[in-house]
Amino acid sequence: MKKLAILLILLINSDYFSQWINQGGFPSDSYEGATQGIAVDPDGKIWAANYFIDDMLGDGTSIRSIKVYYSSGSPASFSPLKILSFDGGLTHDTLTSTAYGLKTHSDGNIIYTTGAGIMYKIDYKTGEGIAKTEVFGSALANPDIADDGTIFVASVLPGQPIKMYDVDLNFIGNAVEDTDTSRYRRTIAVSRDGLTLYDLPIIPEVTYVYKRNDKLSPFTFVDSVFSGWKIESCAWNPATGELWVSAGSYFEPPTDPNVSPNTWYGIDINTMEIKDSIKWTMSDAVDWAFQRPRGIDFSADGKTAYIGCFGSIDGYPQIQKVVNTSIGEITIISPNGGENWQVGTAQNITWSSTDISNVKLEYTTNNGSNWTTIISSISASIGSYSWTVQNTISNQCKVRISDVSNNSTNDVSDGTFNIFDITPIAQVIADDNNDFIPDHIDEAFTVEGIVTSINFLESSGHVEFYIQDETAGIKVF
Repeated sequence: MKKLAILLILLINSDYFSQWINQGGFPSDSYEGATQGIAVDPDGKIWAANYFIDDMLGDGTSIRSIKVYYSSGSPASFSPLKILSFDGGLTHDTLTSTAYGLKTHSDGNIIYTTGAGIMYKIDYKTGEGIAKTEVFGSALANPDIADDGTIFVASVLPGQPIKMYDVDLNFIGNAVEDTDTSRYRRTIAVSRDGLTLYDLPIIPEVTYVYKRNDKLSPFTFVDSVFSGWKIESCAWNPATGELWVSAGSYFEPPTDPNVSPNTWYGIDINTMEIKDSIKWTMSDAVDWAFQRPRGIDFSADGKTAYIGCFGSIDGYPQIQKVVNTSIGEITIISPNGGENWQVGTAQNITWSSTDISNVKLEYTTNNGSNWTTIISSISASIGSYSWTVQNTISNQCKVRISDVSNNSTNDVSDGTFNIFDITPIAQVIADDNNDFIPDHIDEAFTVEGIVTSINFLESSGHVEFYIQDETAGIKVF
């Protein structure tokens, strides 16, 4: 049997690194519940699933609802979700089963797992059901999703494989065959490229790491990490790329003396170093043992975390909001849409930034489908760069400015601008081969000159302009 290589993370006091401020209950302290999963969708809405019964239908059916809030705290129009409608309302699923996980899919929609072994996909814009499938006949751990849309999901109970599903919830295959019979888990994680898988059990107190060379290759066990941690929830911070994991609770404290209960730690997954931490604000209205860290997710800019605990139906907020003001910010000033920049001219790209050392400048001529580097690194504090506009004529141009050390912190021009060039009128009407026919018929040109006469043509209703430069003239209708 392959011997596990236990990687220990050593630090003096991990909470020292924290740069986050817990702002308390979200939307307020009065919104209580036992969280089993939190997800933030592309619109910034926060989704929270409740383990316990928290609502009831008119016929008396007990419900575990999904609540959805805007970042302002106001509920979405379809919140709370009690029934999922499919196929335009032709079929319905009532949310009677215990909630076990929420995760935002790479396409923005919401993946929801239940104690009955069902995995749902929900439209994040409408709250309508998109797809569902039965994964196991028992409770599902909180899943994770690679950037290509592959969903990785496991059973809470041991001895089951970790499965993979596609964007439509079709079964792809097993990522890891039957896991050993000692692993009880609440969550798993997968790297954004889908090549590294983290099995994060509470029992035993160690995380198993699997890797594959490419998406067609099998996963193989390579290492174990987080020894002494009893992880119950995790999420990737989209701004920093760090994997955030909870270390344990007061019900099941971590045995690693360097970490604390009810604390999530931001891990640089390449070095396995702790970079930061977030703490749950404990409520004395409920036994601390019944406040177990079961949900975390981040806003798109990585500056706001939403965390939740499980154990009691009331006595503490279902969600707490935690804010980090230390993450850098970039705002493009110019070009920001509507500018006309001529080829060969020097134009100033300007921006403002906070907590950024160096920035990378890029531009696109196809509204973001492809990007070309203008300069790979320049001091952010300068706030301006003189760019000689390239001969890439287009009206679909934008500029993107990114943090060199963290390219997920960036800004893009709000609207498109034009790169154009001016062709001398004489060139447009030139007859180089002396056949008395201009050589550029059917070609499009931008011309510039002085309007020397205006003539209204009554027969056609058009206005005829005669533009003159120092070399020639051309009529423009």
